[in-house]
Amino acid sequence: MKINNYAEDLAYSDSVSDKVNLFTRSKLSQFYNIDNIISVQEKHLQFAGVDKIVKTIDGKIIRIEEKIRRVTRNDILIELLANTDQYLKHPRGLGWGLKAYSTDILLYYFEDSNTGWFFHWAKFQKTLIKNLPVWFDLAKNNKNGFMFKYAYNKGYKSKNIVIPKNVFLNAYVNEGGVII
Repeated sequence: MKINNYAEDLAYSDSVSDKVNLFTRSKLSQFYNIDNIISVQEKHLQFAGVDKIVKTIDGKIIRIEEKIRRVTRNDILIELLANTDQYLKHPRGLGWGLKAYSTDILLYYFEDSNTGWFFHWAKFQKTLIKNLPVWFDLAKNNKNGFMFKYAYNKGYKSKNIVIPKNVFLNAYVNEGGVII
């Protein structure tokens, strides 16, 4: 069983930050005149789901939560429980997919292929919550590409749901979301 190391994962994210910023700039420049992209260091903003802040030339601020996967997959992996032992007892027990983040956009990025999607956060979460009862049952029974995956960390584990990419993307579009 592989044990995740949060510090190593954070260092990895930092090491690909320039590459992710170039991807962000290339995708979002279709809609915004980007001045700069700033990595967030303040813990209270990070806990609110803000990893990067994009500033536009006309003064707009766009808050981005980044989910970076090293290897391209044909699914979307969403954390439901950050800590399976404390999710009802601790404010940070819920996984990122269910948190009430103060972010505008979710970037779901695959580093090896330099691909990914930008989702409007509220529509992403609405899509997840609306479909979760059905998707949860499918994952519980390992049906149609849905399953649960646990990430083992030092002293705790998190619970994630694997959703086939096309199923999630279609559901998101049906909620009025635009995939960038």
